[in-house]
Amino acid sequence: AWFAIVKGWHFTEFLILTILCARVLQWWFGAISRNTISIAMLFCFVFAASDEWHQTYVPDRSGTIQDVFIDGLGVSAAGAFLLARQRSSKVRSHS
Repeated sequence: AWFAIVKGWHFTEFLILTILCARVLQWWFGAISRNTISIAMLFCFVFAASDEWHQTYVPDRSGTIQDVFIDGLGVSAAGAFLLARQRSSKVRSHS
């Protein structure tokens, strides 16, 4: 149960971070697009990898590829959600 909770939180925090980054880029560029979503996803994935790398220098911590993968799943889920939402809003605006 502990593993599921901790790793579930990794997934959730990167899902939220990706959505928030995409919203900032939407505000910055005036619209959400595949490019802004991709930039947000890339930023969050690089952040996940750099955070795990940073943990290799912290005593009693270790950075793992497994955590980068789980964080990446959260980033991917957020990207899929944002892309689906963008597509559905385009369909509604063309109806």
